[in-house]
Amino acid sequence: MSAVAAATEVSRPSVCKELGDRAGLGRALVLRETRGFLEGVARTLHSGLPDADPRPTARRLSLMTLKVLR
Repeated sequence: MSAVAAATEVSRPSVCKELGDRAGLGRALVLRETRGFLEGVARTLHSGLPDADPRPTARRLSLMTLKVLR
């Protein structure tokens, strides 16, 4: 929690008040990453007219999924 406070330039008590404990920090991280992933999926799926060939879209989604999993 101290490292998070230092990285975000707020006090440790502020971090603890916002997140509670390490489990709260973990939940916040998972929610942030999930939100980013789903926003990327939405951008990929709604990036204009559908491809005549679905493989480019499937490839973009696969690459995005791999990026998230790394």
